[in-house]
Amino acid sequence: MVKQLTPSEIQVWYVLPLIRKRLAQALLDLGCTQKRAAELLGITPAAVSQYLSDKRASSFTLAPSVDKEIQRVAMQIHEGTFSSVHATMKLLHHKAMSSIVCQMCKQQDPSVPQDCTVCIDMGLLGQ
Repeated sequence: MVKQLTPSEIQVWYVLPLIRKRLAQALLDLGCTQKRAAELLGITPAAVSQYLSDKRASSFTLAPSVDKEIQRVAMQIHEGTFSSVHATMKLLHHKAMSSIVCQMCKQQDPSVPQDCTVCIDMGLLGQ
């Protein structure tokens, strides 16, 4: 029997690494070294390297609004006006990120109704 992940576990195992990967890529695009990107994100340089070489983090296609928000937030992190913790929390609660969690939850458990909004209603995911 395959273990079914809770929405919170999906966030931790799939969505959070994706956010960190995209933020690391954006910081490098802004001229940071891998070491500096790691410092700014509070992760190891090895983690940044693995994100950039696609050894970590899922490759979901994100909505343009999320990519734009990641670029904006990365700039704020780079300028020191936004912490990586605040950036990560903001992005975790973005509506498009919530849809990834919902999609994965429904894929792993066919009994979940397609119109399920339990996590959103409980405030666990963004709206």
